[in-house]
Amino acid sequence: HARAEQRLDPDARRFAEHMKFPPLGRRSWGPRAALSLTGAARAMNYPTEQATLWLLEGIALSAMGADGAHEAFSQALAGAEAMLALAARNVDALAARALACAGLALSGEPSRAGEAVATFTQARTVTAAAGVLDQVASLFDVLAAGDDQGILAQYRDAVQRTQQQ
Repeated sequence: HARAEQRLDPDARRFAEHMKFPPLGRRSWGPRAALSLTGAARAMNYPTEQATLWLLEGIALSAMGADGAHEAFSQALAGAEAMLALAARNVDALAARALACAGLALSGEPSRAGEAVATFTQARTVTAAAGVLDQVASLFDVLAAGDDQGILAQYRDAVQRTQQQ
């Protein structure tokens, strides 16, 4: 896992550390600390990062079992789709869209799981860069920790197939 940790974006690594994600995380203060990072960063209003910031906020709220996760995932999806309207092969936007759909599937829209898989598969056709795929898999693992009903099983299978290639 040390190699995967070196390839992760610094913000994703810091978020995973705050979430105590076991393969990459360290001792942290949990999702509340991660939430403070997303709120502060979103206030800077850097449009290309808004989808990812909303996504991270949704993951943190979901991990806490707090209200607002569904809205954050909806905002992440809207932001990702806005970026994809400008560049259909934007890997970050595809990753944010896939994970936002997975989050929506967990927060009351289970039919979004299929969209999550399709978007992840599309992202995989755009790039096979291990760092990008590891980052998506890491965030998915944090999100999927709350999937007690197996809603994201097909997404998990797609991520695992990619990691084995």
